[in-house]
Amino acid sequence: MGDPQVSFSGGSFTVTGYAPTWSIGNLGQIRLGDHFQVTPPSSFTDPQIKLGLHILDLTWGHRGSLWLEQSLTMGGTFHLLTSGASGSLQLNNQLLWQPIRDLQFTFTFVMSGQLDQTGVTGSVNFGSQFRITDNKAVLGGVGLRF
Repeated sequence: MGDPQVSFSGGSFTVTGYAPTWSIGNLGQIRLGDHFQVTPPSSFTDPQIKLGLHILDLTWGHRGSLWLEQSLTMGGTFHLLTSGASGSLQLNNQLLWQPIRDLQFTFTFVMSGQLDQTGVTGSVNFGSQFRITDNKAVLGGVGLRF
């Protein structure tokens, strides 16, 4: 029997879920196969699906939490040249671990890769959408200086 040859190009796995009372930080720490609904492309064969889920799980396990933290700590500064005013806008870091009343999420993983006798090679790119409903003002902070 020869070595396994499994490859896929641009395969998109969609992960969706509903997690009331969770925090976004919790999403970065859990294992995908344990809690989420994963929808693989219908055109994938069984070996492609198994390989894709394995790569997705490894990627999320190593980078999921870091990626979520980076997404939540973005911000920026601005300066108005005519008036001299300046300021900054940054998302509140408390949001990462703040339990949220209603949290719905969708992650999309787009993979290209191959499994052969030398191992697994490929790339994984992912994006996300969150729908957050909360009655607390924890989402953002603005600072102004004049």
